[in-house]
Amino acid sequence: AVVSTQSGHYGRGSQYREEERWYRYIEGIKRQEEEHRQWYIQERQRCERLGIAPPPPPPRPRPPPPPPARDNSRKLLNNHDANLIHTKHSQLQPSKTEIAELEKLMKLTEDTIELISEELDEEHMQKPEYKAWKAKNTAADDTVESEPAPAPEGEELAPEVENSDPEATETTGAETEENMDAEETIAAVPAIIEDDHLVIKSCIRIGDLPKHSIMKSKIEGVLAVFCVKKPSIEFFEKIFMKLKMKFAETEDALDVVLASDISQVTIFVKRTEPVAVEVKISITSAVFREEEVNESILAEEKSSRVLERKACLDVLGLLRQTKWFESRMSVSLIVVLQLLKDLSKRIPAWSPLSTWSLELLVERCARTKGYSSQPPQFSPPEVLRRVFELFASGFLLLNSPGLNDPCEKESVDVLAYLTNQEREDLTASAQYALRLMVYNQLYKILGIAQPPALKNLGQVPRSAAPSSFKQKS
Repeated sequence: AVVSTQSGHYGRGSQYREEERWYRYIEGIKRQEEEHRQWYIQERQRCERLGIAPPPPPPRPRPPPPPPARDNSRKLLNNHDANLIHTKHSQLQPSKTEIAELEKLMKLTEDTIELISEELDEEHMQKPEYKAWKAKNTAADDTVESEPAPAPEGEELAPEVENSDPEATETTGAETEENMDAEETIAAVPAIIEDDHLVIKSCIRIGDLPKHSIMKSKIEGVLAVFCVKKPSIEFFEKIFMKLKMKFAETEDALDVVLASDISQVTIFVKRTEPVAVEVKISITSAVFREEEVNESILAEEKSSRVLERKACLDVLGLLRQTKWFESRMSVSLIVVLQLLKDLSKRIPAWSPLSTWSLELLVERCARTKGYSSQPPQFSPPEVLRRVFELFASGFLLLNSPGLNDPCEKESVDVLAYLTNQEREDLTASAQYALRLMVYNQLYKILGIAQPPALKNLGQVPRSAAPSSFKQKS
């Protein structure tokens, strides 16, 4: 039997209408039987009063007809699609051994960065500039503590004794000037904070590892190192050399290979045995986002040889995206996200989409008004179909509302970089993928072998696939 295109949402609606019609028919039969029974009781009582023969009893109630057979073909197909998605997802997921090796290298790198941070803090505290700055702040704090507290309300201050000595008057005036100078110093110098001696403030995991969305083809983790001040090129090179020395002194890190890319403010820590894994160390600072950019700040950064601002801001953006992902995503959405990542690698039409745009699209497709405050509860086949329906509806074409970035202060369209040709290719590819999914050929979208089960449930008519859905050679 061939499953038509109406076997999806529209097929389920017609099935529900048939069941509702059957229930109304049963209620009508019961209502007629109850009315006839009440009429017979009244007639029998009337005949007894008149002394005549009662009417014959009502016939026995007819058995209700059986309910219409429920069409379970769509349910079977959903289960079949779920099995196909599970098979493909198991191929994309890294093994437990690979995850364990990545965690081991991440832990080793984090411990090494912690040791380097302690050394940098000690070096910073021994600098004359830091000692002079701290001594000045300590003196300012002592001056503030030595000032008398104001008298409570309702109490009068004791009258001051008049001093007739002119020398004492001059001394008092000099002390007043010194106090004023101290107050100006206190106002000019910031108070000492708890982490004033730190060079590296924190080291946080970002990227696919905390998101639990690592792909087997790319087993890597990302560490974001946050500095108190803006990191410079000299500081980046210093961190790289200290990492090299620390790994050379550690027995577990003798096979680690280090590389750096100063344009991406990233240090690469690689290991090939027993499993090829990689850890990226990205250096940045929160000062880049907190301050307002102007020409003087850019000129100062250029003269101080500060790391590239855009690359540092990208690391901060990746941290915000990771936190958003952890709070909004569920297991079914992560499964669909990994399928779309694989699709973007195999199908040229989907390759322009970035990982962040795919994450936003999957979350928006699954989150409806009923799930505005809680994570969605859709199955992976339903979420994947919603994504294809969104693109197939012309969401990316002219006059589209775009996709707002929830992790930015200003209104930013995540898909603004797509060209008109890329938008048309994505729309055509999604329409063909949706057609394949309706005709039970999800295996072609996933790029796996045709399963032996449910082979004859539906076939796509013989028409050439659009060029936008052909796989990369």
